[in-house]
Amino acid sequence: MSTADLDRALARYAAAMEGLRADTVATLGDVMAPDIRFRDPFNAVTGLDRVQRIFSALFEDCDAVRFSVGRRFRDGEHAVLAWTMAFRLRRYAKGPDWTIEGLSEITLDPASGLVVAHVDHWDAAGQFYERLPLVGGVLRLLRRRLAH
Repeated sequence: MSTADLDRALARYAAAMEGLRADTVATLGDVMAPDIRFRDPFNAVTGLDRVQRIFSALFEDCDAVRFSVGRRFRDGEHAVLAWTMAFRLRRYAKGPDWTIEGLSEITLDPASGLVVAHVDHWDAAGQFYERLPLVGGVLRLLRRRLAH
């Protein structure tokens, strides 16, 4: 693939993530390789079917899920997406909307343009666990005690 083709593949992937909804999880195969390696703070899996299960579970557990890709950078078949995910936990329906900001390392297959690896980096403690009842208080206390 040419540089322009890889740019288009990355743009397609970013658009697919931004358009991801419960009813579009099945279309991830349009932008992800069948043997994709996926990792985030909660999961480490190989295979499109397992990635689709992760996103399906996300939509079962959360309402109003929205991904927004800010910047993206590419160097050959390697890329980084800066993103924001907004959602509401169904378990805490009366609680506020949540926002998580992170980065994804993306590896594109240079022949097909499909994503063969997706690794998310975000602060699970500060952006998620600290907001949960009980465990959040303990983590906030630990953060204050360890801060310099």
